[in-house]
Amino acid sequence: MIHTPSSAALMFIYILILLLSLSCTFDYQQVDEVEEVEHPDFILQKTTYHINRSSTDPLIFTADRAEFFSRKDSVILLGVTFEQVNEKGEIIIGGTADSASIDTNTNDTILEGNIDLRSQTEALTIETESLYWNHEQQSLKSPDDLLVTVHYDDGSIVEGYGFNADFSKRIIEFAQMTEGVIQYE
Repeated sequence: MIHTPSSAALMFIYILILLLSLSCTFDYQQVDEVEEVEHPDFILQKTTYHINRSSTDPLIFTADRAEFFSRKDSVILLGVTFEQVNEKGEIIIGGTADSASIDTNTNDTILEGNIDLRSQTEALTIETESLYWNHEQQSLKSPDDLLVTVHYDDGSIVEGYGFNADFSKRIIEFAQMTEGVIQYE
């Protein structure tokens, strides 16, 4: 015996299919919002990266990992130490950071995480979480909302927000000072 569905059952199935097809929509906006993940062109482990700055000594970065992005003209270094050595072989700038992002066209650099920067020529150490080096202006800045501590070799300590240093003029400024101890001889 062959069983054929009744017209009421067929009508129910048609209505169910119609309702299900009307309730399903596709949100194309979500597809547009998906960011394209860019992968590095190549990766180096335990490497050294040099920034040769005209008329000055090169800045040498040593990194646990270096990721090179040619479309972005950038290199990202992880587990970073850096130093600048003068012609006599003396370290004039040195330090560490969790990462450095370098614009390969301008040599502008963003240091991130556990930054400890030592300047022998200025006799100071800078500690913070984020710094931006503008190569053309020879300036170093922090985001306004991050605390920066500057320790001078004479025992002076200055701390605040909105750090800005112009090394060509040997000026260090804070938008807001939070603490300072200045030693006078």
